[in-house]
Amino acid sequence: LMTMLRFSEEDDEYVPQSRPSKSPSKSESMVEYSGDEWTVPEKSASLERKGELAALLRHLFEETREKLGLEHESTITALLNLAALLQETRKLDEAEQLYKNALEHSLSQEDKLRIRSSLASMLKDLGRNDEAEQQLILAVECPEVSPEVQQCFEACVHDLIFLLQEQGRIDEAAEIQNRFEAEY
Repeated sequence: LMTMLRFSEEDDEYVPQSRPSKSPSKSESMVEYSGDEWTVPEKSASLERKGELAALLRHLFEETREKLGLEHESTITALLNLAALLQETRKLDEAEQLYKNALEHSLSQEDKLRIRSSLASMLKDLGRNDEAEQQLILAVECPEVSPEVQQCFEACVHDLIFLLQEQGRIDEAAEIQNRFEAEY
């Protein structure tokens, strides 16, 4: 279940919708999921608007959790959307807790990889490179990688290699890259 949020300047609020019924007009903007992140258009990206969006995402998460349970994919998605927005608005302690909560309750391998990647990115931004590295190592040490999650797995491997290179640990980065190329 993918939930889109539409902001209408006429209504001055975000409104959940399952699918966009049409392309947004100039008076509307969309909060969209692209790749592995949610984006808020600049037009509606003020802190006040993000606060409103956070409240809506929090409500969406609570309703989804009550109806479907904490381990349901839609609930995990709602939790991750809220965590990403909190990360963007620099409410990092709460975002970190939500990522860890999502990681604890997620059942799918793909979700776990995405969560570890998002959490590692946030930890890296905070200068907590050792913890970021640990999350990425856990992500890339999957016993087996299904074809459905191959792309997400490869992104985690590349993130780990890049993190090591940034720290000047070139030999370790090369070793992981060589192992990855040999195995996959």
